[in-house]
Amino acid sequence: MKKKLFFSIAALIAAVGGLLFYSSLSSPEAKLVRALSTLIEEETIQVESDFTMNYEFDFDSYPFYSHEEEEIITYITDLFEEASGTGSVIYDKEEKVIEVGAIFDLSSEFYGDEIALSIPLSLYLDENKEEIVIDLDAYSTLSSDIIDTLAYNVFPNIPEIEEALAPLHGGEYSGVSTAYELETIFMPVINDYFEGKASIIDFELDKGFFDFGEKEVALTEFLLVKMIEDLESQDEDNQLIQEEDGWIIIKVDDHELADAVLYAFEEIENHDEIAEIFDDVSSLDLEEMIEEVELNVKEFKEYSIGETTISFEIEQNKIVTMKTEMTSTYGENGITAENTSSSTSTFTYGDTAEFQFYGEDRKEVDLDYLFYDLEEALDNYFMELYNEWYYSSGYSSYYEYDYDWDWWDEDDEYDEWDWEYDYDYDDESDETPEDYEEYYDVTEEDLEAIEKQEVTHQDFGLSEEEMYNWVRELEFARLVEPGTAAHYLPRL
Repeated sequence: MKKKLFFSIAALIAAVGGLLFYSSLSSPEAKLVRALSTLIEEETIQVESDFTMNYEFDFDSYPFYSHEEEEIITYITDLFEEASGTGSVIYDKEEKVIEVGAIFDLSSEFYGDEIALSIPLSLYLDENKEEIVIDLDAYSTLSSDIIDTLAYNVFPNIPEIEEALAPLHGGEYSGVSTAYELETIFMPVINDYFEGKASIIDFELDKGFFDFGEKEVALTEFLLVKMIEDLESQDEDNQLIQEEDGWIIIKVDDHELADAVLYAFEEIENHDEIAEIFDDVSSLDLEEMIEEVELNVKEFKEYSIGETTISFEIEQNKIVTMKTEMTSTYGENGITAENTSSSTSTFTYGDTAEFQFYGEDRKEVDLDYLFYDLEEALDNYFMELYNEWYYSSGYSSYYEYDYDWDWWDEDDEYDEWDWEYDYDYDDESDETPEDYEEYYDVTEEDLEAIEKQEVTHQDFGLSEEEMYNWVRELEFARLVEPGTAAHYLPRL
């Protein structure tokens, strides 16, 4: 699906070069415009950031359908109440690549247990190949960390799960055993999908993401100018951009910003030249676009309120540091979330910017069957547990008959064979093992393969249940050793 990207952050930055008329205004505006203009002239830009985020959730009026649902949602939101981390963005005009990397450090308390997880994200957009590539390699380590967190910190605090798992560990729950078993079940599949692998998504672009035409720049410039005009008209002190202690500061109310976005699009209709440019560069109908923006602004203002402050440190007409502070409150359907976040970013220009993921050797993997394979691994695990039960207790009485299993002798021509059991079979029968093999339509080679589990139900054209019942009959007929049928139990 083709994307129109002139509204993207990159396009907005590129268009600032057309705002030089602001140089005639007060010093803060002039400094900022010159710095943004210099920014877009660079071939390569790298932005490194440190950030923190805090959320507080209130579910007092949310209609939970069950106590279990309330607990699950509470567990999840508790984990995301506090997050911090680092991020990196590289924009390279020559390679036509944007790389994004981040590590989110989550920490929370779960019934007194401290929980900490580091969630990685690494991807890049390659315009030449028209694809987005997501690095999966780090998710092997993450998966192992999640398993340990569940086994040691989560399951012991959920009585239902602890009680369900206790019988697997001799009647008493063990975090060590649970972690070992979960890793044994799932990690081989996860490692096979993630280690050294990448997921590739086709991303066809309508126009060059790194080569902006005059029309796109003119349109974005127009939108920015109109947004600034509207924001300044809403500001009582008419000081949207200020300078304090060498920092240029922009402070915006989120509702005012939303209104400014809508105002800018509505103003396109009042300028024939800009409206014509919009028709040329966009596949969207202008009136439909305005209606969509208006609806989004209305919904945003209904459910959310907040404030954003952005500060720039500028040296020699270049942005060297940027700080952001955001506060917002969101409420819908009985859920209220309050968020505060802050970040500090440093800018590096030119050859010193280095890719971390782009250019690395990764093999493409199809994730469509990941969950199927994980489910199959879990099924196999339960089958093994069933087999253990089958041998140890569940079917132990099944073999209490007084069989003599020494009748099988490779050198014996089956002239004599002895089977002693408690049931009243006809001792005068002259049937031999060969007769039973013929009766069950099975050869000696088949029997050997069945015992060694070298065949499946498909080799005999049977369903799993039919195969299991047939092998049970072969056990009763003493053509295969006891317990063989347990290996052919139908999957749960």
